[in-house]
Order: sequence, then structure tokens, then C-alpha cells
Amino acid sequence: MRSGVLSPKLIQRRGFAALLSVVLFLSALTGTQAAGASRHILGLHLVHTTISAQQATSSQLPDGYMIVPARNGNDGNYLVAIRPFLSNADFVDISAGFDEATNAPAIYFRLSPEATKLFAEITRNNIGNAFAIVVDGTVISAPIVVTEIAGGSGIITGSFGIEDVKDLVARMTAAKTD
Repeated sequence: MRSGVLSPKLIQRRGFAALLSVVLFLSALTGTQAAGASRHILGLHLVHTTISAQQATSSQLPDGYMIVPARNGNDGNYLVAIRPFLSNADFVDISAGFDEATNAPAIYFRLSPEATKLFAEITRNNIGNAFAIVVDGTVISAPIVVTEIAGGSGIITGSFGIEDVKDLVARMTAAKTD
């Protein structure tokens, strides 16, 4: 079995054989950053389970949710919880590398012990649901949870080039220290 893939389509815990699909969002909170500010924001947000961003746009936005655009405009928008369940301080390490299985550019991350426990609980309680990784107000990945993720580390892969990965790692690392 392979180890270590986290992508818009697939997430696999490093060091574990379980293949996962998880939506991770690194997200900026609406209204928390002044225009042109240098502060970067990283967060993992639950995705609404019953209505889409498009449906919310044409009706009323549910309390506690916001609409966040996808990294590339072709993927549309996501309806995510305003409050992230993990944020900047929960990440203890973020680095660029390559997925061992595909040699594609990838972002490796490791969570704090407290965040590892919370991430395991959130994933255990949200199997079949999405959550999102949003960096500076843009969703960079949106998979579906298929099993609990208890290891506290992973790899984010997707339709990223090496320059995309370097840029995202720089922004995520800046967010971690802001």
C-alpha cells in the first residue's frame, strides 16, 4: 500500500495505508483582513452538507456560513462554515515536496498534538461529508471524508505546478507565523 496523499480528490495519511478522500480548505475569514493587508490566513472549514454555494446565492445564506471561491475559477464556489475547525496555529510544519506515488508537486503538513485529536474527531464524525482547505480566502482543495484521519499529517496534491506549490507553501507558512 502507498503512503501520503492529500489532494482535491484523494487524501491518504502519511505512514498509513488507508486511502482517503477529504475536503480540506485553507480559508480566510470574511471581514478579518483589511484590503491589501499582508496577513495570510489558513483554515480548515466544514462544507455545508445540504445546500450548495449556488443554491445559497439564490436564496438566503445559512447562519454561520460563507461563500468562498475555488482556486481556479472553473471549480465555482463553496459554502463553508465561517469558523474554521483548524487554523494557522494548529499547523506545526508545512513544506513543499513531491508525492511519492505520482512524483507530482505536493504540500506536506503536520498538525500539533491537540489539532491531531480534533482533526481525528472531525473526520470520524463527518465521513461522507466534505471539508475545505482555504488559503487567503480561496479554496485550494475540496475532497470528501471517507475515513477517520488520526495521524496528524498529510500531503496536499492536486492540479498544482511546482511554482503553485512553492507559492502556497510560502503563504501557508506566513499564515502559520502571522
